[in-house]
Amino acid sequence: MARISGVIIALNEAHQLHYAISTLTPWCDEVIVVDQHSEDETASIAEELGATVYQHDRTGGIADPARRFAVNKATGDWVFILDADEMIPPTLATHLRELTADDPPIDVVLVPRANLILGRWIRHGNNWPSRHARFFRPGSLLMTDRIHKSITPAPGTRRHKLAADPGLAIWHFPGGNLSDLVRKVDRYTDIEARQAYASGRRVNGPLDLFPEAIKYFGRQYVKGRGYRDGTMGLAVAITRTFYRVLTAAKLYELPRVKSRAAEVKLVRERLLKRWGDDPRSSAPATAPPTREAADPE
Repeated sequence: MARISGVIIALNEAHQLHYAISTLTPWCDEVIVVDQHSEDETASIAEELGATVYQHDRTGGIADPARRFAVNKATGDWVFILDADEMIPPTLATHLRELTADDPPIDVVLVPRANLILGRWIRHGNNWPSRHARFFRPGSLLMTDRIHKSITPAPGTRRHKLAADPGLAIWHFPGGNLSDLVRKVDRYTDIEARQAYASGRRVNGPLDLFPEAIKYFGRQYVKGRGYRDGTMGLAVAITRTFYRVLTAAKLYELPRVKSRAAEVKLVRERLLKRWGDDPRSSAPATAPPTREAADPE
Protein backbone atom coordinates (compact mmCIF):
# COMPACT_ATOMS: atom_id res chain seq x y z
CA MET A 1 0.00 0.00 0.00
CA ALA A 2 1.23 3.48 -0.88
CA ARG A 3 2.60 5.67 1.91
CA ILE A 4 0.94 9.03 2.30
CA SER A 5 2.45 12.16 3.86
CA GLY A 6 0.31 15.02 5.13
CA VAL A 7 1.99 18.43 5.32
CA ILE A 8 0.91 21.66 6.99
CA ILE A 9 2.65 25.02 7.28
CA ALA A 10 1.84 27.15 10.30
CA LEU A 11 2.44 30.51 11.91
CA ASN A 12 0.75 31.29 15.23
CA GLU A 13 -1.99 28.72 14.65
CA ALA A 14 -2.34 27.36 18.18
CA HIS A 15 -6.05 28.22 18.24
CA GLN A 16 -6.92 25.94 15.32
CA LEU A 17 -4.01 23.69 14.34
CA HIS A 18 -5.38 20.67 16.22
CA TYR A 19 -8.39 20.58 13.89
CA ALA A 20 -6.21 20.26 10.79
CA ILE A 21 -3.78 17.73 12.25
CA SER A 22 -6.57 15.58 13.68
CA THR A 23 -8.01 15.09 10.18
CA LEU A 24 -4.65 13.87 8.84
CA THR A 25 -3.25 11.56 11.51
CA PRO A 26 -5.92 8.80 11.14
CA TRP A 27 -5.03 8.09 7.50
CA CYS A 28 -1.59 9.58 6.75
CA ASP A 29 1.56 7.58 7.45
CA GLU A 30 3.31 10.76 8.57
CA VAL A 31 2.24 14.31 9.32
CA ILE A 32 4.77 17.09 8.88
CA VAL A 33 4.23 20.58 10.29
CA VAL A 34 6.59 23.34 9.22
CA ASP A 35 6.39 26.11 11.79
CA GLN A 36 7.60 29.61 10.93
CA HIS A 37 8.91 30.42 14.41
CA SER A 38 5.48 30.94 15.93
CA GLU A 39 5.15 33.05 19.06
CA ASP A 40 2.43 30.82 20.52
CA GLU A 41 2.18 27.08 21.27
CA THR A 42 1.90 25.99 17.62
CA ALA A 43 5.01 23.79 17.62
CA SER A 44 4.29 22.07 20.95
CA ILE A 45 0.67 21.36 19.96
CA ALA A 46 1.83 19.79 16.71
CA GLU A 47 4.32 17.59 18.54
CA GLU A 48 1.74 16.52 21.12
CA LEU A 49 -0.54 15.41 18.28
CA GLY A 50 2.19 13.24 16.76
CA ALA A 51 3.41 15.47 13.95
CA THR A 52 7.05 15.87 13.00
CA VAL A 53 7.89 19.57 13.37
CA TYR A 54 10.46 21.54 11.41
CA GLN A 55 11.25 25.24 11.65
CA HIS A 56 11.50 27.58 8.67
CA ASP A 57 12.26 31.30 8.61
CA ARG A 58 9.47 33.70 7.78
CA THR A 59 9.63 35.08 4.25
CA GLY A 60 7.83 38.40 4.20
CA GLY A 61 4.30 37.02 4.44
CA ILE A 62 4.79 34.55 1.59
CA ALA A 63 4.15 31.01 2.79
CA ASP A 64 5.26 29.16 -0.33
CA PRO A 65 8.98 28.73 0.50
CA ALA A 66 7.92 27.02 3.74
CA ARG A 67 5.40 24.88 1.82
CA ARG A 68 8.07 23.74 -0.64
CA PHE A 69 10.33 22.94 2.30
CA ALA A 70 7.55 20.86 3.87
CA VAL A 71 6.90 18.93 0.65
CA ASN A 72 10.61 18.20 0.30
CA LYS A 73 10.65 16.76 3.83
CA ALA A 74 7.83 14.33 3.01
CA THR A 75 8.86 10.70 2.52
CA GLY A 76 5.56 9.29 1.23
CA ASP A 77 4.65 8.04 -2.23
CA TRP A 78 1.86 10.62 -2.17
CA VAL A 79 1.64 14.01 -0.45
CA PHE A 80 -1.44 15.81 0.79
CA ILE A 81 -1.21 19.56 1.48
CA LEU A 82 -3.53 21.02 4.09
CA ASP A 83 -3.55 24.55 5.46
CA ALA A 84 -3.87 25.22 9.18
CA ASP A 85 -7.34 26.72 8.71
CA GLU A 86 -8.66 23.69 6.81
CA MET A 87 -10.07 20.25 7.63
CA ILE A 88 -11.19 17.23 5.62
CA PRO A 89 -14.05 14.75 6.17
CA PRO A 90 -13.39 11.01 6.64
CA THR A 91 -15.04 10.30 3.28
CA LEU A 92 -12.30 12.18 1.44
CA ALA A 93 -9.54 10.36 3.35
CA THR A 94 -11.14 6.98 2.56
CA HIS A 95 -11.55 7.90 -1.10
CA LEU A 96 -7.91 8.97 -1.49
CA ARG A 97 -6.67 5.83 0.26
CA GLU A 98 -8.73 3.66 -2.07
CA LEU A 99 -7.69 5.70 -5.10
CA THR A 100 -3.97 5.11 -4.48
CA ALA A 101 -4.23 1.47 -3.42
CA ASP A 102 -3.43 0.00 -6.85
CA ASP A 103 -0.93 2.52 -8.25
CA PRO A 104 -3.41 4.39 -10.48
CA PRO A 105 -2.40 6.22 -13.70
CA ILE A 106 -2.68 9.53 -11.84
CA ASP A 107 -0.08 12.05 -10.71
CA VAL A 108 -2.17 14.91 -9.34
CA VAL A 109 -5.63 14.90 -7.76
CA LEU A 110 -7.62 18.15 -7.98
CA VAL A 111 -9.62 18.42 -4.77
CA PRO A 112 -12.65 20.74 -4.42
CA ARG A 113 -12.63 23.20 -1.54
CA ALA A 114 -15.66 24.49 0.35
CA ASN A 115 -15.28 27.95 1.87
CA LEU A 116 -17.11 28.49 5.17
CA ILE A 117 -17.19 32.18 6.00
CA LEU A 118 -18.63 33.00 9.42
CA GLY A 119 -19.94 29.45 9.51
CA ARG A 120 -21.80 29.66 6.20
CA TRP A 121 -20.87 27.57 3.18
CA ILE A 122 -20.48 30.00 0.27
CA ARG A 123 -21.62 27.95 -2.73
CA HIS A 124 -21.93 30.62 -5.42
CA GLY A 125 -19.96 33.53 -6.83
CA ASN A 126 -17.43 31.11 -8.37
CA ASN A 127 -16.58 29.78 -4.89
CA TRP A 128 -17.72 26.20 -5.47
CA PRO A 129 -16.32 23.88 -6.61
CA SER A 130 -12.94 25.58 -6.59
CA ARG A 131 -10.52 22.70 -7.17
CA HIS A 132 -6.92 22.71 -5.98
CA ALA A 133 -3.90 20.48 -6.64
CA ARG A 134 -3.47 19.21 -3.08
CA PHE A 135 -2.87 15.45 -3.45
CA PHE A 136 0.00 14.39 -5.67
CA ARG A 137 3.03 12.25 -6.30
CA PRO A 138 6.28 14.04 -5.35
CA GLY A 139 7.67 15.97 -8.29
CA SER A 140 4.29 16.44 -9.98
CA LEU A 141 3.71 20.08 -9.04
CA LEU A 142 5.14 23.44 -9.96
CA MET A 143 5.46 25.47 -6.76
CA THR A 144 6.20 29.19 -7.04
CA ASP A 145 5.88 32.26 -4.81
CA ARG A 146 2.96 33.76 -6.78
CA ILE A 147 0.19 34.40 -4.31
CA HIS A 148 -3.00 32.38 -4.99
CA LYS A 149 -1.30 30.75 -7.99
CA SER A 150 1.63 29.09 -6.29
CA ILE A 151 0.63 25.42 -6.74
CA THR A 152 -0.10 24.07 -10.22
CA PRO A 153 0.30 20.65 -11.85
CA ALA A 154 3.49 20.30 -13.85
CA PRO A 155 3.14 20.02 -17.65
CA GLY A 156 2.42 16.49 -18.81
CA THR A 157 1.18 15.22 -15.46
CA ARG A 158 -1.83 12.91 -15.32
CA ARG A 159 -4.64 14.66 -13.48
CA HIS A 160 -7.77 13.41 -11.79
CA LYS A 161 -10.60 15.75 -10.85
CA LEU A 162 -12.76 14.82 -7.86
CA ALA A 163 -16.52 15.30 -8.06
CA ALA A 164 -18.14 18.43 -6.65
CA ASP A 165 -19.20 16.63 -3.50
CA PRO A 166 -18.76 18.19 -0.02
CA GLY A 167 -17.85 14.72 1.23
CA LEU A 168 -14.83 14.79 -1.12
CA ALA A 169 -13.82 18.37 -0.36
CA ILE A 170 -11.40 20.31 1.78
CA TRP A 171 -13.33 22.48 4.22
CA HIS A 172 -11.79 25.95 4.55
CA PHE A 173 -12.46 28.28 7.50
CA PRO A 174 -10.88 31.61 6.42
CA GLY A 175 -10.80 33.84 9.50
CA GLY A 176 -13.03 34.12 12.51
CA ASN A 177 -14.82 37.32 11.41
CA LEU A 178 -14.87 40.00 8.72
CA SER A 179 -12.12 41.96 10.50
CA ASP A 180 -9.84 38.92 10.14
CA LEU A 181 -10.69 38.76 6.44
CA VAL A 182 -9.95 42.47 5.94
CA ARG A 183 -6.56 42.10 7.66
CA LYS A 184 -5.80 39.15 5.41
CA VAL A 185 -6.83 41.18 2.35
CA ASP A 186 -4.47 43.98 3.38
CA ARG A 187 -1.57 41.55 3.83
CA TYR A 188 -2.16 39.64 0.60
CA THR A 189 -2.66 42.75 -1.54
CA ASP A 190 0.70 44.09 -0.31
CA ILE A 191 2.38 40.94 -1.56
CA GLU A 192 0.43 40.72 -4.82
CA ALA A 193 1.08 44.38 -5.68
CA ARG A 194 4.83 43.96 -5.12
CA GLN A 195 4.89 40.82 -7.25
CA ALA A 196 2.94 42.53 -10.04
CA TYR A 197 5.25 45.52 -9.96
CA ALA A 198 8.32 43.29 -10.13
CA SER A 199 6.84 41.53 -13.18
CA GLY A 200 6.46 44.86 -15.02
CA ARG A 201 2.74 45.52 -14.53
CA ARG A 202 1.74 49.16 -14.01
CA VAL A 203 -1.40 51.10 -13.07
CA ASN A 204 -1.59 54.65 -14.43
CA GLY A 205 -4.97 55.96 -13.33
CA PRO A 206 -8.68 55.39 -12.63
CA LEU A 207 -9.32 53.67 -15.96
CA ASP A 208 -6.93 50.93 -14.84
CA LEU A 209 -8.81 50.55 -11.54
CA PHE A 210 -12.56 50.75 -11.79
CA PRO A 211 -13.80 49.18 -15.07
CA GLU A 212 -12.14 45.85 -14.27
CA ALA A 213 -13.44 46.02 -10.68
CA ILE A 214 -17.01 46.53 -11.89
CA LYS A 215 -16.69 43.60 -14.30
CA TYR A 216 -15.24 41.42 -11.55
CA PHE A 217 -18.11 42.23 -9.18
CA GLY A 218 -20.54 41.34 -11.97
CA ARG A 219 -18.84 37.99 -12.51
CA GLN A 220 -18.91 37.21 -8.79
CA TYR A 221 -22.31 38.48 -7.75
CA VAL A 222 -24.47 38.44 -10.89
CA LYS A 223 -23.09 35.91 -13.37
CA GLY A 224 -21.73 33.72 -10.56
CA ARG A 225 -25.05 34.07 -8.69
CA GLY A 226 -23.38 35.20 -5.48
CA TYR A 227 -26.71 36.78 -4.54
CA ARG A 228 -28.00 33.28 -3.79
CA ASP A 229 -25.78 33.22 -0.70
CA GLY A 230 -27.72 36.12 0.79
CA THR A 231 -26.03 38.83 2.83
CA MET A 232 -22.77 36.88 3.10
CA GLY A 233 -22.77 36.40 -0.67
CA LEU A 234 -22.89 40.17 -1.12
CA ALA A 235 -20.21 40.70 1.56
CA VAL A 236 -17.90 38.17 -0.10
CA ALA A 237 -18.40 39.71 -3.56
CA ILE A 238 -17.67 43.20 -2.22
CA THR A 239 -14.63 41.98 -0.27
CA ARG A 240 -13.16 40.21 -3.29
CA THR A 241 -13.82 43.19 -5.53
CA PHE A 242 -12.16 45.42 -2.93
CA TYR A 243 -9.21 43.02 -3.04
CA ARG A 244 -8.80 43.69 -6.77
CA VAL A 245 -9.16 47.46 -6.37
CA LEU A 246 -6.76 47.62 -3.41
CA THR A 247 -4.14 45.56 -5.23
CA ALA A 248 -4.31 47.91 -8.22
CA ALA A 249 -4.26 51.00 -5.98
CA LYS A 250 -1.15 49.72 -4.18
CA LEU A 251 0.42 48.96 -7.53
CA TYR A 252 -0.31 52.58 -8.55
CA GLU A 253 1.24 53.81 -5.30
CA LEU A 254 4.45 51.78 -5.38
CA PRO A 255 6.53 53.84 -7.85
CA ARG A 256 5.24 57.08 -6.31
CA VAL A 257 5.88 56.49 -2.61
CA LYS A 258 9.26 58.24 -2.43
CA SER A 259 8.24 61.24 -4.54
CA ARG A 260 4.97 61.67 -2.64
CA ALA A 261 6.80 61.49 0.68
CA ALA A 262 9.18 64.21 -0.54
CA GLU A 263 6.23 66.37 -1.64
CA VAL A 264 4.52 65.99 1.74
CA LYS A 265 7.72 66.91 3.54
CA LEU A 266 8.14 70.00 1.35
CA VAL A 267 4.60 71.19 2.10
CA ARG A 268 5.07 70.66 5.82
CA GLU A 269 8.39 72.52 5.77
CA ARG A 270 6.78 75.44 3.91
CA LEU A 271 3.94 75.57 6.40
CA LEU A 272 6.36 75.49 9.31
CA LYS A 273 8.44 78.26 7.73
CA ARG A 274 5.43 80.59 7.76
CA TRP A 275 5.46 80.48 11.53
CA GLY A 276 8.94 81.99 11.48
CA ASP A 277 11.95 80.92 13.42
CA ASP A 278 10.06 81.36 16.70
CA PRO A 279 6.48 80.09 16.43
CA ARG A 280 5.55 81.85 19.71
CA SER A 281 6.14 85.26 18.15
CA SER A 282 4.06 84.60 15.03
CA ALA A 283 0.63 83.75 16.39
CA PRO A 284 -1.10 82.42 19.50
CA ALA A 285 -0.62 78.71 19.96
CA THR A 286 -4.38 78.22 19.81
CA ALA A 287 -4.89 80.18 16.59
CA PRO A 288 -6.00 78.12 13.60
CA PRO A 289 -3.92 78.25 10.41
CA THR A 290 -4.71 81.13 8.09
CA ARG A 291 -6.37 80.42 4.77
CA GLU A 292 -3.01 80.98 3.09
CA ALA A 293 -1.27 78.50 5.40
CA ALA A 294 -3.98 75.93 4.94
CA ASP A 295 -3.51 76.04 1.18
CA PRO A 296 0.28 75.65 0.67
CA GLU A 297 1.78 76.51 -2.65
